[in-house]
Amino acid sequence: ESRLAGIVAELLSLAAPVGVSDNFFALGGHSLTTTRLMARIRAVYGVDLPVRTLFSDPTVAGLAAAVSAAGGGTRDSDVPRTLVSGDRR
Repeated sequence: ESRLAGIVAELLSLAAPVGVSDNFFALGGHSLTTTRLMARIRAVYGVDLPVRTLFSDPTVAGLAAAVSAAGGGTRDSDVPRTLVSGDRR
């Protein structure tokens, strides 16, 4: 949820943090930012959620549940790695 909240805040250019129950549209989201959000979710979590997902529950909590239900997870390239001596990953 915190990663999704950060994505929403970034897309909407919000300085204040986004709460899990904040309404995306009440925060200033619209159809174009909805499309951009879904593209970002696809890139970060590897799931293709339909736009109607956000319209049915326009909150970070709702999106997190949908991403989880779709089997999404953060892609390895988005997860910072700490290399330990001898680790070649």
